[in-house]
Amino acid sequence: MRTLRRWRSRLAGWFERHRYDLVFYRRLEKAAILPWLHLGPGERVCELGCFNGANARAIAHRHGCTVVGLDTDKRVVRLAHAYNEAPGTRFLVASAEALPFRAGAFDRIFGISVLEHFTDGQVALREAARCLKGGGVLALTTDSFALGEVWHGTQRLHRDKFLVRRYYSQAELTRAVQAAGLRVIHAEPILRHWASGVLFEMTVRMPVVKSAAVVLLPLLRWIERVYGSRDAGYMVSVCAAKPSPRNAGATGHAGDEGA
Repeated sequence: MRTLRRWRSRLAGWFERHRYDLVFYRRLEKAAILPWLHLGPGERVCELGCFNGANARAIAHRHGCTVVGLDTDKRVVRLAHAYNEAPGTRFLVASAEALPFRAGAFDRIFGISVLEHFTDGQVALREAARCLKGGGVLALTTDSFALGEVWHGTQRLHRDKFLVRRYYSQAELTRAVQAAGLRVIHAEPILRHWASGVLFEMTVRMPVVKSAAVVLLPLLRWIERVYGSRDAGYMVSVCAAKPSPRNAGATGHAGDEGA
């Protein structure tokens, strides 16, 4: 029985570490923003909406960063502690609209499909800007539905099912980030072709599709790159930098973050 429990625990841990890697649109979202973070050893990173902590664990392991993951859901933070807490990671129950850190605490801040759930996204963006050091980078993806919908009622179903408070167009997201005092360095839509859009709408109605469609990722990436819209998608992404102060010089890191 002890051996069985140990194997069940290992399987549960493997599932929690890889469950979002099996979701085709999460893979596309991460591919859209993570390269723009230019992660490196020793950098301090904050993930807004860390879910089960798998992204934080992977980044800490692959890039040698220190990653703090935040989520308002106590249940998923417990999952993160149970299955993805590792050297270089830390998980807290906290809101992005009131970050419990001092100004300039992080080199990089990112969030995957979280901004649309905040009560006030602009407040969250200002908080992220405050907690970035000069020259630091913010990278986000958010739901958009700017391509419309294939099946009438899908967006309403998606909003109700996933508690979406606001959808952003690429232009709206860019303006919101700029209003927070950040300089946009890259923005692009995700799921920007009807082929990937149809699959995404199907996942709203039939969740099993989001994992089954992962086998189509190479094809979807090619379709998006060659035929996809340049300014509209079911999701959008933005990467922005915080302007460095004039007297920044070679000051190095801003010190450890403090809760």
